[in-house]
Amino acid sequence: MSPDDPRTHLERILAGNRLMTLLQPVLDLLEGRVMGYEALSRGPSNSPLHAPQALFHVAGQHGLMTALDWACTRTAMQTFARLKLPGQLFLNLTPGSLLDPAFAPDALLAALAVEDLEH
Repeated sequence: MSPDDPRTHLERILAGNRLMTLLQPVLDLLEGRVMGYEALSRGPSNSPLHAPQALFHVAGQHGLMTALDWACTRTAMQTFARLKLPGQLFLNLTPGSLLDPAFAPDALLAALAVEDLEH
């Protein structure tokens, strides 16, 4: 595989923790407040995998969807904790990842504890 191969490029992004998370407010319109934030994952800005469509397409093509979902989850938790935002963090996961042992409740609770987000 060449270094420009999409799979190789994605593997480098994952290995280097080069994903980024944007946090979009989720509003409670009845109460007129921000109730939390939805995590939106992106590849590095200078990458052909910056757009989520490209990022997740390559992951799906090469059997890396669960690895990408887990990396997105960790990055989202780290970003949310670093910014000390109020409310809940909403994550999007693929159905296959939800069935993977990597996303077992104990694994997710341990990841939350690492980022001090278990409340």
